Amino acid sequence: MLFRSADDRLGYGGFGVVVRGTLSKDGMRREVAIKSCKNSSDRDDIRSIRIEIKIFSYVGQHPNVVEFIGAMAAHVETPKLILELCKHGSLDTLLRKYSGQFLDQRVGGEFDPTFQGNVM
Repeated sequence: MLFRSADDRLGYGGFGVVVRGTLSKDGMRREVAIKSCKNSSDRDDIRSIRIEIKIFSYVGQHPNVVEFIGAMAAHVETPKLILELCKHGSLDTLLRKYSGQFLDQRVGGEFDPTFQGNVM
């Protein structure tokens, strides 16, 4: 069972909005991020989120991609994408917050692919 937290919006983008929610299954509860369409009547938005669901299902588990937990897409008006809730928030917020702490990876004006920095 999936529960959406009241007015707990985490972010939004071109066609979607992400809210905090709780997934309850077999007596276990897990906080999740739920992505759905901003405009549930816009066919292009609905198509876009269905494509995103397909992409996540094909990618599967990967250490550099947020965890795809599942989706509610069949027999619903507005599809929902259920993802891991990232403890540090969205990537763009994290990058903005720590932008002054990133080290320059250029050596002599050229990008150095051997750079092994860490900001956290």
